[in-house]
Amino acid sequence: MEADSSPDQLEWDAKMPFIGKTEIRQILFGIAIAGLFLTLLLVGIELASPTPASVVDYLVVGVVMTGFILLLAFLAVVLLHVVTKGGNIYRFIINKDGAAYLPGKSAEKMTDTMAILGLLSGNPAVAGAGLIARGQASGGIRWKEVKSVQLLPQEKKIYIARKALVNPVLLCCTDETYPVAVDLVRRYSGKKLQ
Repeated sequence: MEADSSPDQLEWDAKMPFIGKTEIRQILFGIAIAGLFLTLLLVGIELASPTPASVVDYLVVGVVMTGFILLLAFLAVVLLHVVTKGGNIYRFIINKDGAAYLPGKSAEKMTDTMAILGLLSGNPAVAGAGLIARGQASGGIRWKEVKSVQLLPQEKKIYIARKALVNPVLLCCTDETYPVAVDLVRRYSGKKLQ
């Protein structure tokens, strides 16, 4: 744990896992919403056709496609978990301006490797995914943008939601930094911690 000389700021390094209750919940929620939308779109298109077939068939297709995507996402997360030995190391910062996380060397290497492998294999989608992941490997939030703060004490995590409902910030703490981080978030966010 590294703390600045000022008690008003905290910086530390911690592992951000790929597999955790919060991460799995976010992945499943996102895929489920997309699958529901896809299923409703398929049913809507079929109902709008001049000779509609069985709507149940299209519901089944939507559910099967969503299940397949969930399976692929699960396999990708497990593979990333194994390759990174539990997650990547990030640098977390809390100060009077906001909270942020920055990628460590392992996270930078992984996104760079994805981009290079995509270029070498002639697959622009993989190269683009690596470049996008590199751009989103860091993030932060200003205190005036905070909608709510949820504490996850069993996992030593702090989940900060934005008013805009996109790009929440997850702070992964160590046993030593968690109480100090909670105090700073409570002080600066002005929100009731759940």
